[in-house]
Amino acid sequence: MLRANPHALVVRLAWVFGHGGKTFMSQLPGILAEKKVVELAGGRTGSCTYAGEASRIIFDLAEKRAEGIFHGVQAGQTTWKQFAEKAIELMKDGGRSVACDEVRELSQDKIPSLQVPRPAFSPLDISETEKVLGRTIPRWEKGLAEYLKEIGW
Repeated sequence: MLRANPHALVVRLAWVFGHGGKTFMSQLPGILAEKKVVELAGGRTGSCTYAGEASRIIFDLAEKRAEGIFHGVQAGQTTWKQFAEKAIELMKDGGRSVACDEVRELSQDKIPSLQVPRPAFSPLDISETEKVLGRTIPRWEKGLAEYLKEIGW
């Protein structure tokens, strides 16, 4: 992309979740509300992004006429288990019913949809993005709270 247009803006996202999303993280609140035990992939740490915040980051970078490659994820790093546990906490704090009382991590090789090799540690550095934006990008927990509010959880 940058070879074809050196002035292009490329924004890398990771573990995106949002309303109407088909990703595991987008569907997780419904799963936690219904299942007593939730099993999910373990052994991976990364960055995640609420779609609403991703759109703000992209819009703000475009408005500043940024060029090059930027990481458009929220601050902090997490695992799927930590993400699920935080979702449970926020849902309960909001007075929502949560059936899940146990989150189990499974080895990636036990989950057929994750047979594609993936790095165990892949958080993205947002320091350059924050510098160009002139603001701090909120932590992923804030994005999760915003998402849960958006979907009525």
